This record gives sequence, C-alpha cells and structure tokens, in this order.
Amino acid sequence: MPAQGPFSYEIPDIPCPFPCRSHPDADRAREHLAAWTEQHGLLRSEGAAAYFHAARYWLFSAYAYPEAAELTIGTEWMAWEYLFDDQFDENALDGQAPVARQAVAEVLAHFAPHTDHGPPSGGSRLGLAAAAFWRRVVPLTSPSWQRRFVVDVSDFLNAYLTGHASRRTDAPPPDRDTFVRLRRDIGGVLPCLDVIEPAHPLVLPDALTATPAFRALRDSANDVICWTNDIVSLDKELARGESLNLVAVLRHEGAGTWSEAARRAVALTARRTDDVEQACRALVAVAEQAGGTREGAERYCRAVRDWIAGSHQWHQANRRFLDVDRDTPPGVRTDRVDELLTPPHGA
Repeated sequence: MPAQGPFSYEIPDIPCPFPCRSHPDADRAREHLAAWTEQHGLLRSEGAAAYFHAARYWLFSAYAYPEAAELTIGTEWMAWEYLFDDQFDENALDGQAPVARQAVAEVLAHFAPHTDHGPPSGGSRLGLAAAAFWRRVVPLTSPSWQRRFVVDVSDFLNAYLTGHASRRTDAPPPDRDTFVRLRRDIGGVLPCLDVIEPAHPLVLPDALTATPAFRALRDSANDVICWTNDIVSLDKELARGESLNLVAVLRHEGAGTWSEAARRAVALTARRTDDVEQACRALVAVAEQAGGTREGAERYCRAVRDWIAGSHQWHQANRRFLDVDRDTPPGVRTDRVDELLTPPHGA
C-alpha cells in the first residue's frame, strides 16, 4: 500500500493471525454513539461532526468487542479517547501549555474517589462525558478494577503532557526503549483493554491480574495495536509534525528508506503478536493457581485477540488515516474538531 505524501515509502501488508468478527448489535452502537455525542454536546460544528462520523468508531467498537454483553460501554470509551486525542492532534493543543495541564487535571478529577467533597460539579464537555462514563461503570466493577482503570487513564492523559516534545518532528525521534514506554501510554490501549471486563462482563481475580503473565499479555497486545497504528498513520503524523512513530524511530536508527523502515516495523509487530500467544498460554496455565479458572482466562485471551483483530481491520481503510491534511501547517488547529477541553461559556 503506497503512502501518498511528500516522501516515498511502501507499507507492506500487516499480517494478523486472528480472525476479525463483528458484534451483531453494531447498528445499535451507531445509534447510541450519535445520541451520546448529542447528549454531551461533543459535535457542535459541521466540520467536527463530518470528521467524527467518517471515522465510524461504532464499527471499531463492534470489531473490538464482538462478544460484549454491553457493547455501548466500549463504544463510548473508544470514542471519548479519540475525541481527546484530537484536541492535541487536530486542535493543536500544546501539551506544555497551562490550559492542557488544567484540562488533564480536570478530567482526572472526575475519576478520583470523592469521599469528602463529591465529584466536580462542572467542567469541560469531555470532562463531563468522562464523568458520566465513570458513573456508568462503577456499579459494574470492583474497587481493584477501578484503581487499575484510573491508573491507566492517568498514564494515557499525562502522556500528552510529558511526551509532547517527543512527538514533534523538529526534535529527533526518541531511542527505542523510550519510544516503547511513551507509546504504550499515549496510545490509550490499556484503558480500552480494561473495558473488556465490564463490557463482557468478565471478572478476573486480583491475584490473576497481578501475575507477570497478565502484564506480559497487556504489554504485548498494546505494542501490536500501537505499532499497527504507527505503520498505517505515518503519512498523517508526519504531515501534522509528529515523530513518535515506530517507523520514524526505526528509520532514525538506520533502517534505510521509509519503505525499509516500514517493513522492519511490520516484522517487529509480527514478533510481538507471537508474544501475545505465548502470554495467553502462560495466563491460562496460572489461572487456577491465582484463584481464577482456565475458562475465564481463555475468555479474556480471546477478548484481547478480538481487540487486536478489530483494530487491525478498522485501520486498513479508515478515512481518519487516509485523509491527510497537507494544507494546515503543523501546530495550527484545523476546522475538523471543536474545543472540548475548556468549560462551555456560562458553565
């Protein structure tokens, strides 16, 4: 698949050994997402609505959570993450700006336990949408799941602040170890994997989620999903002035042309996919010893494979990555998103 851009590279096919399935309630997820964005006032301009709907996040969630009993939990969170990401990618929000730090702090305040003063009474549109999601999932989850989710969301949001300099093309790409760490956080994959449990529903014992096998499964799946995104979105990211991308890191290391770096990225992604399978076998093997069941571990592993396959399928021909804006200079906001991280006027 040739990339259309000011540089020349050829993206090889990205293999995925897991079959992609779609949830039978995909149409209901689409209707729910339209109602959800309207309820929270997240699409106020025609340009933002067109850009958002073209991405078909409802279809991504149907691919990623094909066995979910409550698919719309996954649909809401997935769409929320992309709306947040676009505040930085399309809205040119500087991760080092005070408004960015304030916005992240406000969103995280809605997730924290509030024993004395209660949750914040106001906030940005995205902050209030996050608060509504949190109220929905808390009754469905354990305190340990909630703590894990808050940590993963905090790492995701704060990565936009701490990793801002590493994303710019006017700075060299980070070394590979630094890249892997930053990419795992800023990709937002772990909160989406957390959502598997309330959406299915599926209960994993604390002892099982504390095992090295569980961590290895999440890390390897995270890498596969993020690196697949990097390979597909390279053209768009370089056009927007970003370099926190596996292909760019490998080329900086000396991988040759963009095409050669892309082929190397595909090979590394395939190896990490093998690691997913190895981690799944390890998780099933320790499940009973950790207070769970082999069946529960196998269900979770199947759900992780579904997420990888669904992400792979959605990325192949999605307008979000194919429609590259070459007219707007890096660091300048586009008309494809609305401002969602500052309180509405009159709030």
